[in-house]
Amino acid sequence: MPNDDISVKLDLSSCINANHEKLCRVIWQSMVKKGVEHDGYRWAEPLSREEWAKRAGISVSTYTRLTRKDPIQKSGKGKGWGKDKVALLRVGDPDPNAQAKADHKYAADTMAKLYREHMAEAEKDPEKWVVCPREDWGRFNGLVDMWPDGWQVRIFKHTLKNWRDFMTLTKLELEIAWQAQECGRDVTLEDIAEDHTLTGAYVLQNVDLSEFRVRGKIKRVNGKRTRDPDTWRHYNRPYPRFLLLLQHVALELFRMDNPNFSYWEEDQAERRATAYAEQHPDEESWFGPEVSLYVKPPG
Repeated sequence: MPNDDISVKLDLSSCINANHEKLCRVIWQSMVKKGVEHDGYRWAEPLSREEWAKRAGISVSTYTRLTRKDPIQKSGKGKGWGKDKVALLRVGDPDPNAQAKADHKYAADTMAKLYREHMAEAEKDPEKWVVCPREDWGRFNGLVDMWPDGWQVRIFKHTLKNWRDFMTLTKLELEIAWQAQECGRDVTLEDIAEDHTLTGAYVLQNVDLSEFRVRGKIKRVNGKRTRDPDTWRHYNRPYPRFLLLLQHVALELFRMDNPNFSYWEEDQAERRATAYAEQHPDEESWFGPEVSLYVKPPG
């Protein structure tokens, strides 16, 4: 357990006053007796801020002020440990990745807010979209993982605004992937390095594409029953699961509409590779630190 092992003596040297020391001791005792594991650290039991203030014998406003001071660390995870909003606290060293995690959370939260606003306006039903469906939260986090740092929200806003164009491009990607599967072709890294239009075929080669196809209608021609060709399903409004599956198309669409934007940052390739591997645990690793999921287009 990094930096805050409960066997280590409690260090109160950085406390600013007696109330701060008292709150630290209360949190430490909870870590020892009823601690929970989260994000690589041991935390005190999840409690409301009112309960923490009561246990430490301080006001809620004092609690709020003191929890912003070291050595108290506070997780951004305020919900999910029950129906009520709780505070997740620990006493120890700061997380060196705290800022990156905060930026990640902010981007995902902003994307979720934009999605709710977009859907509420599209469906003329604001009450329905007060909160996002639970299953979509992980998908927004996935998009933040996969898209270049600092650009995620702009790419997402661009995709919402240009959803029709996104769907047009995805149908081309789906058709290529479908033909590759029908022919039994295994698309490799070498293939997409030579032809970046095969990126979708590679990403989707282990996906059952039939769920995105619409069976052609039966009709009579010259007295004979015939069936129209199957077509690709068209989503009139943003569908997070579909977007996450084909997020590289949204990135390419953004790049085409913003020619000065470049996403070929080798220092981010390994992070995106790791994120992709976590989302596709059954696939063999095909990334190296110099290889990105997004193949740089020729020229």
